[in-house]
Amino acid sequence: MPKGKRASVETIIRTLRDIEIYHAQGHTIAASTRQYGITEQTYYRWRKQYGGMQLNQVRQMKEMEKENARLGKAVCDLTLDKLIQTKRCRESIKPPASPIMCRDELLDREIFYTLRQAQVLIERWRVHYNTIWPHCSLGYRPPAPESVLPNPSRRAGT
Repeated sequence: MPKGKRASVETIIRTLRDIEIYHAQGHTIAASTRQYGITEQTYYRWRKQYGGMQLNQVRQMKEMEKENARLGKAVCDLTLDKLIQTKRCRESIKPPASPIMCRDELLDREIFYTLRQAQVLIERWRVHYNTIWPHCSLGYRPPAPESVLPNPSRRAGT
């Protein structure tokens, strides 16, 4: 075998089988490996990795390794997606910085069946956002809290 060239799986299986036959004829492992142009170290490494396997088993093993790598990548991607979702969830607990983000949250979680329903829900959101929702830039106070107006009828009666 030429130096520095990687052998194919088929070649490795065939060489291992031939060396075993040559060794069974009474030759030493060293002589057998020299006959096929590989070192003893390579022979033992190949035997450890592919010993006793048929060619179809090696192909099946390679396919399983590829599938395992693909599934490992999928698990890695899903784990990354979960981390991103967790981070978004933690960030969504904080009050949003702009009304656009709040409006988007409303639009994402609601399904509107009519235009009137959309108008009612958006108006409720606008009132809530401007009178109740705490804003971090205002010290967690709403921008225009509802003020309590005196009842004009009570004043007139006194």
